Amino acid sequence: MTKMEAIRIFGGMKELAEALGVHRSLISKLPDELPTKYSDRATGAAIRLGRVLYDGSSVAGNRDEAMSRGHSRAC
Repeated sequence: MTKMEAIRIFGGMKELAEALGVHRSLISKLPDELPTKYSDRATGAAIRLGRVLYDGSSVAGNRDEAMSRGHSRAC
């Protein structure tokens, strides 16, 4: 997962930092390709918060719209 993908999923650097449980300044210091530790944490947080579809696509905000298109979320 790239840093930009993670930022897009959570809606901003501040929100990504909160989801990962780190200080916002760490996000700017991370490399473009997130280390596995942070990629895994971002993936888990995105699933927990309903921000990722089962196929890995990010939800832009309306989960009902994604469900109406036939996508299912991870459980």
